[in-house]
Amino acid sequence: MRRFLDGLYSLAGGIAAALILGICLLISAQIVLNLASRLMGPGWGGTIPSYADFAGFMLAGSSFFALAYTLRMGDTSASR
Repeated sequence: MRRFLDGLYSLAGGIAAALILGICLLISAQIVLNLASRLMGPGWGGTIPSYADFAGFMLAGSSFFALAYTLRMGDTSASR
């Protein structure tokens, strides 16, 4: 059972990392679209509808998925 839970905690940590990467990619894409609109004119750019909402949901998800992984791995920086 412990082996299964350790695998599940590692999976949760991987999902949290993927969600944080998704936030970075989403915000970067929105910045590029904004810059394209400003540099090349209004017809070139665009927007990602509700990108801030998506980023917020991904942030909440990554926070909760990372909790289990962090609890299992422990924080060793406090003991140094």
